Amino acid sequence: MVTHPITSLVGLIWLAQLPFKQPQAWLHPAIDGRVTRTEWALAGSVFAPDQARPGLHAILYGYSGDRLCFALLHDPAPLQASIILSGPLGVQRVERIESGSFALVPTAPDSRQDALQAAEGRGVTEFAVTWQALGAHPGDRLRLFVQSAVTSFPSPALELCVPRAPAGERPTENQDPETHRPCP
Repeated sequence: MVTHPITSLVGLIWLAQLPFKQPQAWLHPAIDGRVTRTEWALAGSVFAPDQARPGLHAILYGYSGDRLCFALLHDPAPLQASIILSGPLGVQRVERIESGSFALVPTAPDSRQDALQAAEGRGVTEFAVTWQALGAHPGDRLRLFVQSAVTSFPSPALELCVPRAPAGERPTENQDPETHRPCP
């Protein structure tokens, strides 16, 4: 069994006990290819059973103002997979275009140049995608999954509701941003 770098981070080991957890607070991660306790401890998470995901161990995710942030925890080799995001613009993919470089295809016509940030580390690939690049607005639903040559994870896809940052409140991904009731 491969020991993942996250297991060496004190305080994050408890994540492995939960197959699914929703984000507990707004995130402000540095997209630098490293998962630290302070950045991702309150993130949502989905952990895969061993047989479901060759090479991919977990997805950490959350919201940071105008961005969807997520980290893929995988075997130490560079991840050979696409991240699929389905939302208002249809299906968009985060694709590797060269070693250590990624692109969002297609992006919203009016999205900024910095619409996608990505960084790879040993066993970790981090991403931040602006809501604008996804054509998403508060209350919209998105689906996220990772697709490799042999599998898709999670299955079914992770469903997210685009939040609005209410002053002084913690995000709840399945709430309508206006009424704070569950999204339809």
